[in-house]
Amino acid sequence: MAALLEAAGRTEDRREVERAFWQRESTGSTGVGFGVAIPHGKTAAVGTVSVGMMRFAIPFPWDSNDEKPVDLAFMLVIPDGERSQEHLRLLARLSRRIVHDEFREALRAAPDEATVVRLVTGALTG
Repeated sequence: MAALLEAAGRTEDRREVERAFWQRESTGSTGVGFGVAIPHGKTAAVGTVSVGMMRFAIPFPWDSNDEKPVDLAFMLVIPDGERSQEHLRLLARLSRRIVHDEFREALRAAPDEATVVRLVTGALTG
């Protein structure tokens, strides 16, 4: 996921982004259940709040709360120094949508990137 940020021009130091994710993961799994994980962190390696999502063809263990393998992962990274409330607000909005079967299934069935972007944007702004 950090490599995708780099490819999108949102970071020049994907290793630092990865470190931020692993640092957060070391305090507790970001596998929230329902086959979903939300790796997140704060780092100076990004200049703007960035969100991404990946669908995995083959689900894999993530030490999730419900012990189910993950097939959807959302990445949330914010610039170091950014108010913690921004990070928590986005995480809370996304989490509130993830608990709904319809939202998860819409993401899993989305036929293209534009549909995924619309769904995730709606979750984060609504």
